[in-house]
Amino acid sequence: MHPDSPTPPTGEQIRSARESAGLAQPEAAALVYSTVRAWQAWELGYRTMHPQLWETFLVKLSRQLAEWASTEFQHKSRVGTSRSPLLKQRNAA
Repeated sequence: MHPDSPTPPTGEQIRSARESAGLAQPEAAALVYSTVRAWQAWELGYRTMHPQLWETFLVKLSRQLAEWASTEFQHKSRVGTSRSPLLKQRNAA
């Protein structure tokens, strides 16, 4: 491996990023055109996600968040309620 090569993410990093964005495994897998089974294997550490795929996931995730945040802002200013899939708060009650 080249010394400047990015390192693959850990399963914990993958799971944490997905959960922080409020995505289910199928939604996260769909962002990188992967199967849910492959996504689960990456999160559990059974398989290693390629660093370029990890980077792709993070880029697409940031774009989705920006798009949904913009939509959320526009919707809230008109209606005053939340519709954003990634920004919604899950009730812990």
